[in-house]
Amino acid sequence: TRTDHIYVLGQGADGNTLTLEKDYDLTSVLDTSTERISSALPDYNGLIWFVSKANGKVGTLNPKNGDLKVIRLDEEIENSFAVASDGVYIVSDKRMYRFKANKKGKPRVIWSKGYPNSGIVKPSQVNAGSGTTPTIMEDGYSAITDNADPMNIVVYRNKKNLKKGEKRIVCKVPVFDAGTSATENSLMVTKRSIIVENNYGYQDPFGPSAGALTEPGFARVDVKKNGKGCVKKWTNTEVRSPTVVPKLSTKTGLIYTYSRPEEPLGDQGYFWTTIDYRTGDYQALAGHFDF
Repeated sequence: TRTDHIYVLGQGADGNTLTLEKDYDLTSVLDTSTERISSALPDYNGLIWFVSKANGKVGTLNPKNGDLKVIRLDEEIENSFAVASDGVYIVSDKRMYRFKANKKGKPRVIWSKGYPNSGIVKPSQVNAGSGTTPTIMEDGYSAITDNADPMNIVVYRNKKNLKKGEKRIVCKVPVFDAGTSATENSLMVTKRSIIVENNYGYQDPFGPSAGALTEPGFARVDVKKNGKGCVKKWTNTEVRSPTVVPKLSTKTGLIYTYSRPEEPLGDQGYFWTTIDYRTGDYQALAGHFDF
């Protein structure tokens, strides 16, 4: 909640209401005036993890007894995080982290690694940092975008101990052009492939710049089979997709999104759009829809 509580809600007997079954108060470890919960998720052992944007607090709640354990990073955590069987993956405005709880349930850093950051809050961004929640990949990798200019897809090795000659970062691949690259949505991943969309220029639809067009761009980057770097497979520079969370169907091989192309008369509608995962080619539904 906005007041630093975690509620457990249940469905009422009539099927039409919600009932408050449990209320966990986190105000003993979070300052309600500055530290608000950005996200909360359970891990594989039943602990509920939570993070705060201000001061970068990372905490765990034991729902069995209400115990709270917190560490402070003194960094901003704007995004949600990802949970895997080997730990919790969190990105701040400075670094990518893998955490795991110790025997007492307290978060501990397994590894951390910085990423390039221009220090600029680009149009569409909430803060000067990665706009992505970490995405867990197959074969022991995870991926985010950084805040360089141009923006990179950054892929990490997840394991705790690296072999001789291995580096934590597998690759940093620039996507889109300098001065026009940013994203606030999580990456799409299937096996070794990563797809990113460009949100640069997106504005609050209820704000003074409502209606502003975003810069176009989708791109696909693949981790090489041998794990030694990555390769950019294609870039689509035609589809302008506002801050959507596109979806990839591995059955059809299509990325589903909506696009908002620039039109000469200024009547920018929203088009239901598919992009071919293999080639980057796209099709937009004839006619448009205003949401």
